Amino acid sequence: MLLFFWLEKCLIFPREIFYTYQLLGEYGIMNNPQLIHMSGNIVINKGGRSIDFSLFTPDFDVNPQFFNDCDIESVQANAVITIENLTSYHDYLFYKAEHKLNEIVLYLGGYHNYGRRLILNKLKNFIAASNLSVPFYHWGDIDLHGLYIWKHLRDKTRIDFQPLYMDASSYLRHLDKGNPITKTDLTQMESLLDQEEFAVFHELICQMLNHRKKIEQEAIILK
Repeated sequence: MLLFFWLEKCLIFPREIFYTYQLLGEYGIMNNPQLIHMSGNIVINKGGRSIDFSLFTPDFDVNPQFFNDCDIESVQANAVITIENLTSYHDYLFYKAEHKLNEIVLYLGGYHNYGRRLILNKLKNFIAASNLSVPFYHWGDIDLHGLYIWKHLRDKTRIDFQPLYMDASSYLRHLDKGNPITKTDLTQMESLLDQEEFAVFHELICQMLNHRKKIEQEAIILK
């Protein structure tokens, strides 16, 4: 009862309530598996049968339980990329096709859940076992939530995700499309400068504290 009372009080913050539901799903309090949206050259073995997902363009949707009892047979990619926002995910698929990029792209949808972690770890394990050099990247909003989502992704998957389009240069290039940062978020962002795990973002955070603006992922124009 107290949980739903708290959720009701948070309804005036649609973004926060969205992340709350995702985290509840992460810990099994709310079970909404959702389909996994992916794109890339992956071949898996399911029940003794090979399935080549590269035949599905521009992407494919799979129930996360599908990956529970399957093995990856082949991965052909120069990078694995997770993307926070659905619009940006589709924009990137267009960008990928236009530039003929050989990448595996996965729609994250904010804080990731068990299903997405499952396929990401299967990819990580196959890449490591095959001695492949395939880096992992994450692209999300340039704001406090975006930084926390990146950390949550790294911590839970134990994959060395590097930020993509979440740097000081990208921020300054799209500053005219930014929105004000709340005082609370500014205070929390400033505290991240003392945390080594956010060191990759320290230059970006300094720029955000200086300009007091955040940038939604959809505002980033791919070049």
